Amino acid sequence: MLLVFAPVLVVAFVALVVSHFHSRLRPQIASRMLLALLILAAFAAVPVLIELITGALFEVPLAGTWFHDAAHASGFHTNIGRIIAFFVWCGVLSAVIKLTRVIRSYYRSSSSSGSELVVVHDERPFAFVTPGPSGEIAVSSALVEMLSQPEFEVVVAHERAHRLGRHDRQLLIGNICTALVPVLRPVLRRLEFSLERIADDCAAKISGSRDLVARTLARVALHDDLLVLTMGISKVGVAARVIALTDGAIHMNRRNLALMWMSVFSLLPVTLLQWHHVVASLRLACGV
Repeated sequence: MLLVFAPVLVVAFVALVVSHFHSRLRPQIASRMLLALLILAAFAAVPVLIELITGALFEVPLAGTWFHDAAHASGFHTNIGRIIAFFVWCGVLSAVIKLTRVIRSYYRSSSSSGSELVVVHDERPFAFVTPGPSGEIAVSSALVEMLSQPEFEVVVAHERAHRLGRHDRQLLIGNICTALVPVLRPVLRRLEFSLERIADDCAAKISGSRDLVARTLARVALHDDLLVLTMGISKVGVAARVIALTDGAIHMNRRNLALMWMSVFSLLPVTLLQWHHVVASLRLACGV
């Protein structure tokens, strides 16, 4: 049974270790690497889930015996027992609920009024951009009153960078992957941090002042109670982002960067390890 989990455990462990050094990478590189790790982990988890769900179906009263014979004829031979089957169904239910919330939040937040900038009457200072190619930038009336004109332009530039970079898609994929492999939640948070750093750098280039962006970020970061898939200027890692803006980030040298990418790509054969069981069973079932 442990061999079934081995590939996804190895991928998850390497992903957590490699992603720990994300702050030493340029944010554009870090976001790509973190997203690749999440996708690889989810890809490794799918065949494991198929085997576990198949084994759990064997334990269903009445229908379990029939399904057991049909599945064995197709090449599935996973027997996990009733206790493990119970926890498998609990995990499947939890993953389905999480995926439903993520997708519902994405489409609920992606509604647009057709305007690029919308001022929301609210006493809390906040700003975010809704998902989608035509996502709108929403800022609260309290934020408009609190910031000076240069600071307000920094906020708009930050959120526009999220929209133009379609960071919402990366965040959606990351949330789907962590629904399948919840242990990778820290990697998702690091991906969010890298996307925010990208937007910070874009705002700094437009405004011409990294100190202005850092000061604006510190002022806005009073509230971050935003929807799951909204990209807000004060969403995550405010203190570390301010330090990166003011002190400058220490980037990794090319040798270590190459080693990190090699670690990521070396996971590909591991993710394929369990898929041959699924492919062989499908070929047997289809008579190929």
